[in-house]
Amino acid sequence: MKKHVIKRNFRKLHKYIGFIFSLFILHLTITGVMLLYPQSLGVAEKFLNNSFLLKKYNMATLDDVKMADSEKHELIVINTSFYINNEFIDTLEKKIIALFYENDEKKLYFFHDFQIKIYLFEEEENTLQLIDIEEFSTNYEILKAGVYEGKVVIKTKEELYEILEGKIVNFHNDEQKINWFITKETSPIIAKRYLKLHQGEGISFHRIVTELHSGKFFGIGMVFLLLLSSLSIIFLVISSFVFGINYKKRKN
Repeated sequence: MKKHVIKRNFRKLHKYIGFIFSLFILHLTITGVMLLYPQSLGVAEKFLNNSFLLKKYNMATLDDVKMADSEKHELIVINTSFYINNEFIDTLEKKIIALFYENDEKKLYFFHDFQIKIYLFEEEENTLQLIDIEEFSTNYEILKAGVYEGKVVIKTKEELYEILEGKIVNFHNDEQKINWFITKETSPIIAKRYLKLHQGEGISFHRIVTELHSGKFFGIGMVFLLLLSSLSIIFLVISSFVFGINYKKRKN
């Protein structure tokens, strides 16, 4: 291949690589400056908590905050964490199908796929004190739960059952009269307060910028592209140096 053809192709390669990776290089430059001066640019103190970012980082969102219906107390569940009146109580091991608080007897029912967990409380000076936990297992998956004339009822694929004197027994009344539990919608103000208690202010902006800079935020594909962009800088510098030498030779 002739020398002038090689030079022409080399110049094209320089131009195309510079054009293709210029945006990635700009991305690295901007995020790099932000990481160099996190205090001055307000990166270090800022937190973000929109739903998209919370889900991306496997953190709870407003939709994950569930509230049991209670006359005087805030009974809150966030994923598998259980809170009462701004205090952490326990971690639940299984997915929650439904929850129900019996105001008169001070019992909180958690219904899981194959298990029922009951927290028993005593009320002292308008606060709830946990005194015991009861557990029941079922052979069939619980689909939903409700109440009928003060009796707690569960529905499985096979049968209807009720909890009677600490035992799960067959339920023989009309299903149409059962008041099925519907999780109470938590007000955004309460949900935000408990999310802050559960996981802090949110996601650190500094962490997001760091992962944007490394490409980790977008996945392995972006990491590879940013690596190529970094390597392309070396090529662009060398090719510019070669073009500069050739220009001086022609000028002389």
